[in-house]
This record gives sequence, structure tokens and C-alpha cells, in this order.
Amino acid sequence: MIYSKTITELKWEDIIDFCNQQIVEGATLDYKQDFPNDLSKTIAAFANTMGGIILIGVAENAENKPLLPINGIPFERGLSERVMNVILSNITPPVIPEIQICLNKDKSKLVIVIRVPQSNQTPHAINNNTRVYIRTGNRNKYEELISVDKLQWILNNRNKSLLLIEELLSKSNERFQKYFEKELNNQKAEGKNDLKDLSRLSLVLSPVFPSNIICTPPELKKILENIYVFDYFYTSSEFPIDRGRGTSVSYQSGITLGLFVENYAYYTDLSCFGIYFYKQNLFKKFYDKSDLQNNIIRVNEVFARMDQFFDSANLFYQQLGFYGLIKFDFLIDGLDKYILQVGQDHYLSTMEANVGYNITCLSSELEIKKREFISSAIKNLGWTYNVNIKDDYLESIKTK
Repeated sequence: MIYSKTITELKWEDIIDFCNQQIVEGATLDYKQDFPNDLSKTIAAFANTMGGIILIGVAENAENKPLLPINGIPFERGLSERVMNVILSNITPPVIPEIQICLNKDKSKLVIVIRVPQSNQTPHAINNNTRVYIRTGNRNKYEELISVDKLQWILNNRNKSLLLIEELLSKSNERFQKYFEKELNNQKAEGKNDLKDLSRLSLVLSPVFPSNIICTPPELKKILENIYVFDYFYTSSEFPIDRGRGTSVSYQSGITLGLFVENYAYYTDLSCFGIYFYKQNLFKKFYDKSDLQNNIIRVNEVFARMDQFFDSANLFYQQLGFYGLIKFDFLIDGLDKYILQVGQDHYLSTMEANVGYNITCLSSELEIKKREFISSAIKNLGWTYNVNIKDDYLESIKTK
């Protein structure tokens, strides 16, 4: 899918396959037969609205579908630089899209793929910072010059998206807590020990500005089948961790799945808005030389969970066909009653109750930036215990 495949892996054949689907040009897709004079307007409009893809070298028919066969445009050098020059010379503030040149077999023709993310720096203006456009679904007028009222609409929509994320994550946390308490009560009814003062690891990836449902809960269940990865920490055979395939539960705008084992809760919540939420308890009893019982947080477990989470999330966004800005949030709470284990070494509990880290990137960058994000999150964890966790230790942790 050209919306989610790594941009450098896109080939001429991918363009042909996509155009054969006869997808109508619309709010997030634009076909251009040749290099257009108004390219800056289209790029800025995409960035101001939902993001989108421009295919230069693909003509369209009267139904706004790709005209087959795809001819492309004649090969010439420096086309990527030409696109960037258009942006830097005409758009304020500049938009940085992904650009790929897809050559045909004999390298005589090509299609330029320009993938524009929804921007967190909107509004982007053109014509010496005097005109702001948005992308619409109107086939007769794809770019609309906005008024002051429309500009306020863009800003209000951004605020509404932030409130929507806050509400969705709050509900995901509530569902986790209900799941944990239900399973814990079942154990207590069986005469098993109660458990208190748990530290919890939370990992979340979400579109920066969600607004519309991307898919339905039944579609999410089908997507789930294709996003399992190997759990090399061996809590289960696969990640996301659950009781077995086919045990997910639907709710109004998503699905949940999980596993509860010996006071550990492993919980995943996939939202129809494109949010991947994972949460688990961090609990391990450690007996020191004085026979004092302490809780520990194992760095190798945190590393493994993040590593598997990113691999699974990368597949999730590919299956959704989602392309755009996403935000990663890392949080561990309850640190002040825990010892940190790094390899064979143990570090006394910290005065900090929580540690967090967050960063924004394109969904297509998850795979290549995974190690950087994991390293940064774990180093933040180490610093709360006054320990510098080095990259060579992280590289030594078993990965697939």
C-alpha cells in the first residue's frame, strides 16, 4: 500500500498495482499527469488538512480515476530536489514530505510519489504567506482558499483532536483497570494472595490529530490477525499477549485483548481511530542478602516489550493503510517502591514516582527509528535511578 509502505521501498510496480485499483482522487489523493505549476498549493492544502499522496505522472479520466495504462513522465535527474525547491520557495512554514522516484523497467519513465503528512505546524501558506488552502472532497474544487473563519476551524479541529485523544486514552486506562480488578478479584476468590503497589508500563502510539474512525471493530479483528509478532521474552508465544487468537472483545470503537497470569496483567486496546494502547504490570519479587523482599523492574523486560510493541504497531499502521504523524508515549508509574535491575546489577529505589518519554514521527518511520526511541525511553528510566544505561547493554539484549 503506497500510504504505509516504507517510501524508499516503493517501486514502479507498486504504482501500477495501486492505480489498477481505480481509487478515485479525493481528499487525501491527487493524480497529476505532469509536473504541475500549482504543486505548492496542493502540498500545503494536504498538510493543512488530513495529509495525502500526490502521484506525478498519473493522468486521470473523467471519473477522477487513474487513466490506464500508466505512462509516467520522461526521466530526468534532480526531480526530488525540484519538489523541495518548490516547497522551500513557496510554502511558509515549509512542509517536509517524503519523496520517491519510481522508475519503470527500462528507466525511461517515472512516477514521482510525494507523501505529505498532516502537519502539526498548520497553517501553511503560499504566495508570500498570503494564501492558505485546505484540501476538500469536492471533485470540482479540491483546494479551497480559506477565510479567517475557516482558519479558526482548522485550529479548533486540532484542539478537538487533542481532546479526543485524551478522552480515548482515559477510557483505555479505565478498561485496563476494570480488567485488572476483575481478574484480581477472581484470584482472591480462589484464596490467592492480594497484590498491591504495582508499577505499570504504558506504551501508546496514536495519530497526532485523530478525527475520523479509520475502520470498524470487525475490521480491527481481521487486522489483529496480521500484527502478531514473536514474544522473545517468553511470557507468551506472541505479542500482543492474550489468551489465544480469537479471544479479543469488541467495544463501540475498538477491541481489547489480554492475559492475566500470577498477578500480571497484559492488556492491549486497539482503537478504530488508529490508537495502539498497551499496558502491563511490572512486578518481580527479589530477595537480597538480608532476606528483605523487594519489587524490581527489569530493564530487559521493558526493552523487550517496547521492541515487540513497535514491530507490531508498524504492522498495525500498514494494515490500516494509515500514513501520517503519530505520537509515541512511554510511561512507568510507581517507581518509588521498586529497585531497578540492569543485567546482574540492582539499583536502589528512586525518589521519582513516574518516568515518561514521548516523541512524534511519521508512521512510516517506526521501523527505522525504533531503536532510537527505545534507547531514549530506557535511558530516561535509568536516569531516574542515577544510572547511565549504555547502548552496548541494550544491544546485548536478545532481539529477534
